[in-house]
Amino acid sequence: MVVLQLEIPLETVKYTLGLAKKAGKTTILYPAPAKVMSEDILENVDIFLMNMNYTKC
Repeated sequence: MVVLQLEIPLETVKYTLGLAKKAGKTTILYPAPAKVMSEDILENVDIFLMNMNYTKC
């Protein structure tokens, strides 16, 4: 299992998610702090954890 959030550069998130999926790992993304993400990042996320405050935006 790989858990990531967005406090690191988006390119690092994208690369790590891609590696994790190739290795057959479950991926979890907690999108904090909130940022605009490309679809190629989101397609490698199995579980997307949202903060209740972000869901109100």
